[in-house]
This record gives sequence, C-alpha cells and structure tokens, in this order.
Amino acid sequence: MPKIRPFKAEDVLQIELRASDCKNLEGIDLVAHGKELALTPYASTLLTDDGQIIACLGGFVFGKTSMVFLLTSTLLELYPLVMLKVSKAYFARALRHGVVRFETLVNPDDARAVRFIEYLGFEREGLCRATGDNLMDRYMYARICLPEQKG
Repeated sequence: MPKIRPFKAEDVLQIELRASDCKNLEGIDLVAHGKELALTPYASTLLTDDGQIIACLGGFVFGKTSMVFLLTSTLLELYPLVMLKVSKAYFARALRHGVVRFETLVNPDDARAVRFIEYLGFEREGLCRATGDNLMDRYMYARICLPEQKG
C-alpha cells in the first residue's frame, strides 16, 4: 500500500518524471524549484512500499487562492485511485483553511494531465503565453469551491 509523507525539496530530483512533466521542467533549476515547492502548505509526496516516488502534490496559497502543483512519475499508472484520494484530501484540507479558488497551469500537449485535471472538476480558463522560467505556453485551469459547496 502506498504511503504519504510531507514533500521534501529533494523529491524533485528523486522522482522519475513522466516525459510530459520533464518537458514542463526543461531549463529549470530543479534544486531551486524543489526549495520553492517545499514552502507550500500541505504538500505531500506519495511513495511506493519500497520508497519510490509516485507523485508530489501541493499548492501555494495566496489569500483564498491555491496555485496547485502536481509532479507525476511513470509509476502513477499503477496507483490512479490513491492519487485521486491524495488530490481530494489536499482540496478538502485547503477548503477547511478558507481556500475557495484552486488554479493550475497545464501543458496543452499533455492530454493525460488535461483529462485528470478536468476529472477533478477544474475548468479551462484560457491560454497563458510564455509562462514560468522556461517560457512555455500553458492552459490555465481553475476550480471554484464556494463556501456553500462541498469539496
């Protein structure tokens, strides 16, 4: 059974990323990026029984908005339901702390990521041109959970 532990900066260097996630991180200083991601509240790393990283998930919180990140390994295909549970747990925890809007940027060429994020209830809001350190175009997705709605 997979385990969940708090995200560590070095996880960015230790995860065997899917090809699409590698493309998203091309040209980025992964050591610095890992340190930035480690500052996010409630960030988690999902591990196999033998300690291999399946995925990392978290989000920067700005007021009532969380900018969500998700890094996935090639092992993700073996644990889709666990990843879904970890994602929903992140949203539930953030909602309890007053987050209303969840945002994420998705590579337009990553059909699997687009399907997953839409399955989680995110809606595409548009195309953000030249984003991040590597200036990639990315879709902006958001999920709104108003206080009267349930996660």
